[in-house]
Amino acid sequence: MFARRFLRGGPSVGAKLIVCSAALALIALIILSCSENDPADPTQNTSTDGSIQVTVKNSAGFGIQNAEVITNPATTVAVTNIVGKCQMDGVSPGTYRVMATVTGYGSGSNNVTVVAGQVADVNVVITPGVYLEPFVDIQGPAWDEQFSPVDNVTFRASIGDLEDDAPSLGVEWRSSVDGVLNTDPANAVGIAQFSTSNLSVGIHTVSLLVTDSDGLEGEDSVRVEIKEFSPEIQIFSPTIPAEYTPGDLITFSARVSDRETAATSLTVEWSSDIDGVLNTDPPGADSLCGFSTSTLSESFKSS
Repeated sequence: MFARRFLRGGPSVGAKLIVCSAALALIALIILSCSENDPADPTQNTSTDGSIQVTVKNSAGFGIQNAEVITNPATTVAVTNIVGKCQMDGVSPGTYRVMATVTGYGSGSNNVTVVAGQVADVNVVITPGVYLEPFVDIQGPAWDEQFSPVDNVTFRASIGDLEDDAPSLGVEWRSSVDGVLNTDPANAVGIAQFSTSNLSVGIHTVSLLVTDSDGLEGEDSVRVEIKEFSPEIQIFSPTIPAEYTPGDLITFSARVSDRETAATSLTVEWSSDIDGVLNTDPPGADSLCGFSTSTLSESFKSS
């Protein structure tokens, strides 16, 4: 009887062990498969850009759904999910002001620094009844860039607002020297731009004032200088130092240019500290000028 009980129980126990082993093998296969297909750490990526993960909250710390989120400088527009989060990808490294608004409730903002290949986290707390002014970011020209009075200077900015579309915002470019320069509205993607060649000589602080439908104003400024530039000269020949014997034919050549005056209208004078004026032929349309002479006195020094 003992042997029969062993035989009956043996196969049954053995069968259970086989089934359990198969189940463990299947679980191991699933775990291995999942580990091989797991996405990379969401806080890291290998691109030259980064990402911003935004959490929008109320003053009690609860996430707010359907908040509209933008940045300055402008990147993308995002809307928060049910837990108050959203993520902006493909963001160039740098420091951004992140702004969020909830229609009929309020707005808030916070700053964040984006590093290439990483996700930067930022929290934005919405203040009830408070709405933010339009954002304004002048992208060109560069601060203290210099131009000639005849240069066509292009001013460009990125603008936006949490409540109003960019084309509906009031735009005013103003110079500290020449007054109002332009009031053209921004395009659909928030670019306000104009060009002018009528700036007076001097140092200008050019401000861009943007006004939304609530009368809130955002502003940015840039400083440029309009100045007269001296002509530029590059002598090609003869090379210095150079020595010749009396009677040698010596060729002088140069390229001249000026930011305000065409080359053919420039006055050119070649002179020697020994022999005086040597040549005054004007340059050609290619900006080249020159002459040849074999009558220079001994000990000649070119100038």
